[in-house]
Amino acid sequence: MGSNGIDLSNNNGRVDLSKGFSGLDFVIVKATEGIGFDDPLLTFFHAQARAARVLFGAYHFGHPEQS
Repeated sequence: MGSNGIDLSNNNGRVDLSKGFSGLDFVIVKATEGIGFDDPLLTFFHAQARAARVLFGAYHFGHPEQS
């Protein structure tokens, strides 16, 4: 049995999950990147995931060379 999900970030723009994304089980979204970037669409995507009643997760996109 598989899962159906989508990975989103500011690079995708303001994707509307209510259009064309039926059957999602989860949404995972970039929250931060590197040492100083907070994804401005994190809360937008979180609200959409809640409205769609799917699992939500967030991740940090690291840049080891910036440590």
